[in-house]
Amino acid sequence: LKSPETEKIVPFGADALALFLNQVKASICSDETKMNLCGVYIHTKDGNLCFASTNGHRLSRVQRKKELPEGFISENGITVPKKGVLEIIKLADTVKGGGKLSLAIKDNSLHAQTDTTRLAVRLMDMDFPDYERVIPTEAGQVAVIEKQALTQALKRISVVNDGKDCRTKLIFSENLINVSATSAVLGDGNEEFAIQYAGGLVEVNLNARYALDAIAALDKDDDVTLTILGENKPVTIGNKNGFLAVIMPMRAETQMI
Repeated sequence: LKSPETEKIVPFGADALALFLNQVKASICSDETKMNLCGVYIHTKDGNLCFASTNGHRLSRVQRKKELPEGFISENGITVPKKGVLEIIKLADTVKGGGKLSLAIKDNSLHAQTDTTRLAVRLMDMDFPDYERVIPTEAGQVAVIEKQALTQALKRISVVNDGKDCRTKLIFSENLINVSATSAVLGDGNEEFAIQYAGGLVEVNLNARYALDAIAALDKDDDVTLTILGENKPVTIGNKNGFLAVIMPMRAETQMI
């Protein structure tokens, strides 16, 4: 297949590209009144290729070192619409298990190509907000939690949540976490189990679905490293491989962007 712009083709391992996009797709905004958030923002910073998405209440970003030809991505980056992101993931999955996929940009389109198929995705002609300003820079209290234990606790407690907000309370104390939720119909539910945490007593209210999505984006063998800044401040979940999720606490209309 003919390349759209040979000198600026960038090869990727299909598995790696699909992983990056899958890690951030859950945070893509579905509110069409915020169209500039309805996609994945791709840009470069300090030698890293960064993929980011946000719906204003949560943020996901993954960044990895990647050598790129000069001018491959403009200084302002590009935004790929959600439908295009999902199609690129599907294309990458056709050659998963060691296959290659190349990306190129031309005429305001992102071209994704395997040996047999080329996909052209029209880029969004909208500015993505400066998401980095909402990523906490201050040090917080760190909890390390076994991934399966936290996942199952959040799922069980979510059964009693009222409405769509999936409001779940997490109370951290020395080497313990209590996960709870309350429903006017189904009553209360709570679970407590051991974690690695040496900080003080702190309580945060999170959307359990957002937390579960962030945990699912971690690598298979990761523990959950959760940083707490305070009751009404963002919580972060991340790993050593460049993934970071920021989740706003649940209070009246809390929004990051």
